[in-house]
Amino acid sequence: MEHKPGSFPFPVDGETIRQVKDIIGRFVHTIAAMRLYPFGHINVTKFRDNLYHRLTSFLEEKGEFEIEIKENVFIFAGGIVFQEDSGIKSLPFLYFNEGMRALTFIPGLTREELYDFLEITANFAERPTGESDLIEELWERDFEFIRYDAAEGFLEAKVAAGLEGRPLELQVDRNQLFSGRIRLDTEDQAAANARSQEVSRTLSKDAAGLANFFETFDRTDQSSLESMVTAEHDVSSDKEFIETVFEVLYLEDRQDKFVEILGYLESYLQQLFKRADLGNAVLLLNSMSDLQKALRSSSPVRSEALLKTIREITLEADIGVIREIARPERVDDPRTLYEFLAWLGPRMLPIGTDVFESSSESSWHEAGVEYLRIMIRDHPAETVAMAQSRKPDLTKTLIALLGEQDDKKAVLQLANFAKSEHSEIRLEAVRTLGTLSHDIARKLILEYLNDPDERVRIEAGRAARLDTDERALAQVLQIIQGKAFLARSSIERGTLLLAVGRSNTAEAAEALKNLVRKRRLFGRERLQETRLLAVAGLAAMKIPAAREALQAGSQVGNQAVATACAQALRKRADRRREDA
Repeated sequence: MEHKPGSFPFPVDGETIRQVKDIIGRFVHTIAAMRLYPFGHINVTKFRDNLYHRLTSFLEEKGEFEIEIKENVFIFAGGIVFQEDSGIKSLPFLYFNEGMRALTFIPGLTREELYDFLEITANFAERPTGESDLIEELWERDFEFIRYDAAEGFLEAKVAAGLEGRPLELQVDRNQLFSGRIRLDTEDQAAANARSQEVSRTLSKDAAGLANFFETFDRTDQSSLESMVTAEHDVSSDKEFIETVFEVLYLEDRQDKFVEILGYLESYLQQLFKRADLGNAVLLLNSMSDLQKALRSSSPVRSEALLKTIREITLEADIGVIREIARPERVDDPRTLYEFLAWLGPRMLPIGTDVFESSSESSWHEAGVEYLRIMIRDHPAETVAMAQSRKPDLTKTLIALLGEQDDKKAVLQLANFAKSEHSEIRLEAVRTLGTLSHDIARKLILEYLNDPDERVRIEAGRAARLDTDERALAQVLQIIQGKAFLARSSIERGTLLLAVGRSNTAEAAEALKNLVRKRRLFGRERLQETRLLAVAGLAAMKIPAAREALQAGSQVGNQAVATACAQALRKRADRRREDA
């Protein structure tokens, strides 16, 4: 053919590329639907009609639609608009292998021509290799508004091979080809006139009525209407294809056909991966999961087939391919990326955490936190194990997310963080353990009362709950009565003495009373501070034994301690009067 690929009579911009990709996607899915379903199936009709509508609209606006064909890609204006690397199942490969190098649709394209072209392609794809000749079949159909370029010498060789041994010589008058004229006989003309009159009767004779109708719309109504039309126009061919296939899968009760379609969808999903079309990949995976649950009771065999396919996808997904596409510059919506990674399970955790740690925008951070929340919930052990060697920000986020759960599994995972060699991580883990109500969390807290880092010990003291655990109370009393207790900072001593006071036990009141009355020759300044902190511990208690201990303390010779005990007694009396 004289028309050369890549020469376009119209400007090519981003919107044009989007339209071309949409049409190519519909073209590919229509062929796939024709291979999956019978010729007259409603889904085949739906895909063909939608393709015809989008393609002819493009032709009316631009003048022609032309793509160049390589071994596994379709190219428009020098750029790849579709790629499929599945070998002989690839539509570009099928055309390329048959010698086609370019395909052009021109204005005037009819439904009949387009549908015939699609049918020839779909039928050929189902035949064993070498059984027939695609180019020859297309050539014999003699399309008027569809052109295709074959490799140099390819068509001539095919035609010559096909004519070999035939008794008659085939002669073609090129002047009669693509004339664009249709001759109608008398019967055809009568039918056309009748149809024309029928259509004219359905049209409004007065356009004012239609104008008046639109005048009833205010700006908001018009904007909503335009948005709905735009949304309908922008529905991707992939989304449409996926939704249609799953409607059919729900009704398909032939197990062999059901499994065959699942196999095709698995291959199709790999193509979505490579195109970084994560939105439709997630749609397909969610559709699989929803259908698997819907069929669980009504069709266990089909449900199990779906479950098997889902497992294969999650276990066999190519980490290298996913890592290549899981980058902010290739993904528009971070939530879609993280939902996709969560779908593929813990194998993708290194990728998900890399993205989380490398992204600085708030939208990416928020989406990453939600992803980690899902992974902590569904795969706690794998997530915590992976995080041990990551940056502190990631680890702190995971610790906070574990704290949200407040169950035994979360507590045990927090215990792993609390053993970290990094004091910042231990501090965060102990702080979170202190917010949990689980008994195991309370017991774990006590292990950090002797941590090497004072900040961790103070946090453990603040979180300690000694009123319900005699063993824990005994452990803390042993600490405050030991010789080394005075060597601790005032903040740490005060924290532990308040924890003892909150226990509200007679044993604790006696221990604090002994500290209030304690005297020694050396280190009197630090002891004085400790005695006053013990008074604060007694003041936090509500039992009679605490009041008796404060009365005894108000009689000691140390004026500061005696005054502090007297003030604590007055405050207790004031609180009793207020409560009464």
